[in-house]
Amino acid sequence: VKRRVPSSWTFPKTNLEDMFVLWHLGYPANKISPFKLLDFNDVAKTEKRGKQNLTEIRTLMGAINLEAFRKGHAITANTTNEELLVCFEAGFPGLNIPDTTPEGNPRNLK
Repeated sequence: VKRRVPSSWTFPKTNLEDMFVLWHLGYPANKISPFKLLDFNDVAKTEKRGKQNLTEIRTLMGAINLEAFRKGHAITANTTNEELLVCFEAGFPGLNIPDTTPEGNPRNLK
């Protein structure tokens, strides 16, 4: 089965803003397609939580995309990294996530 990521690949531990860019652009230099193109077969054998991570990320990215679209920011196949950052800033508030955890620690969102 041809996968879009190598079997040794795992989801990067990064902030939400960077994940948004990876969702739409992937890692072209490492031949990793945009994460939005991944399916369960791509991530099933990569890490224990691969399917769950993909589901959670898909939900978050969908909410950001929807809010950005509501504010007039359309993401296309030709959207640049810089344009994605503008879309993220427009869409991020739609998540309604506090900047700190219940313990008062800052969240790594941006």
